[in-house]
Amino acid sequence: MNEVAGQLHFGFDPKCDQIGLECIGGFEKWANKRPQDREYELGQAINVLEDAFEKAWNEVHESDRHVVPLSGGLDSRAVLAGLLDYADPDTIQTVTFGMPGCWDFEFGRRVADACGVNHVSVKVTDIDWSIDALEKTAYRTGIFGQLFSLNIHRQSVYDRFPDGTVYWDGYMGDPLAGSHLPDNPPEDWDKAREWFTEMSAEIDPEFRNSSAALSLLPEEPFLSRSLLPYDEQIDYGIRQQCFIRPKPTDSHVVCPFLKGDWPGFILHLPRDWRQERRFFNSMVQIWKPELFKEIPTTAANGLPLSVSEWRKELRRYTVFAGHRVRKMANPDTVHPHRTTWDWNNAFRKAKYLRGVAKDLMEALIKRDEPLPIDPMEVYKRHQSGEDLYSTLQILGSYELHQRAEEKRRTVNQ
Repeated sequence: MNEVAGQLHFGFDPKCDQIGLECIGGFEKWANKRPQDREYELGQAINVLEDAFEKAWNEVHESDRHVVPLSGGLDSRAVLAGLLDYADPDTIQTVTFGMPGCWDFEFGRRVADACGVNHVSVKVTDIDWSIDALEKTAYRTGIFGQLFSLNIHRQSVYDRFPDGTVYWDGYMGDPLAGSHLPDNPPEDWDKAREWFTEMSAEIDPEFRNSSAALSLLPEEPFLSRSLLPYDEQIDYGIRQQCFIRPKPTDSHVVCPFLKGDWPGFILHLPRDWRQERRFFNSMVQIWKPELFKEIPTTAANGLPLSVSEWRKELRRYTVFAGHRVRKMANPDTVHPHRTTWDWNNAFRKAKYLRGVAKDLMEALIKRDEPLPIDPMEVYKRHQSGEDLYSTLQILGSYELHQRAEEKRRTVNQ
């Protein structure tokens, strides 16, 4: 039970087969290079990033169909910008998914229009949420993780286009740029493990089991701290590999932010430059100003990156206040900063999701293995008005993963 409790705490298995830092290279080359002044390094960053895109393009240049899933953030926008330096716009298709009114749903189309590429928007209410569809997503993904969200990815993106399509992904752009950096980084590995156990907990707080989760983490760091701080090692080597990276597809997925010298270069910069992505945000405005200085982004609270910090902060409060007012008039109103929709409401009010959740909780109870959480209690409390979607979807994903593993064993016999 201890291992299951730890996995449920994280919402993924931190001992997955992909654990490690092998996909992130260049530490040694850049570790001993002292950064020069910030303006010089901004110019260098553009050169290194463009070289990364060239290497990514050389892997797939023969393909005549390139798909870029767009969010309202910066990574996918940068991926599209870099791809356009090589690919004919007619060969590029962009996709957004979510609900109208959400920035992730709306801003992607604006970016696509500015770039002159084809675009499709997919509403999550149009997704197949049947048990069969979710089981297909679980089988295709092959891991215990965010299977409800990945069901959206599979149907909106990977199953929408024919075989031979190349998918361009902003994976690792955000963390490498510095979005996850704590103000006070842990100085030893044990403290890094403790920090990670709290930072990466996906389940609702009352159901967390920190001691069980901690027991699943490696006792030794992946690298010397002189090459990469411990907090970044454990994030990149575990959470990014086991929770963020897996996708429900066997198609070619290109990750430009892992190509060439980009990882080593961005990681050798002073930590205070990278915190809150400050260096990256400045760089992309110089690199592609037409996409990053003018079009709104979730990274600036729905404003362009170029506006002042006080305006971004003011915007945060006005958006919050406006949402509260609209929600009083219409409880189903979705906050514009949500990535897809209001999952808590969806699991209460959408019959198809409510029924699927109940079926999965009942199936979990029937399994022989003891669980540290009563699935039906969570389901009933959620239906009564408590917002326990995070725990509900983790338990549901766990059951779906067990079914996928059972099917895999049967197929392999």
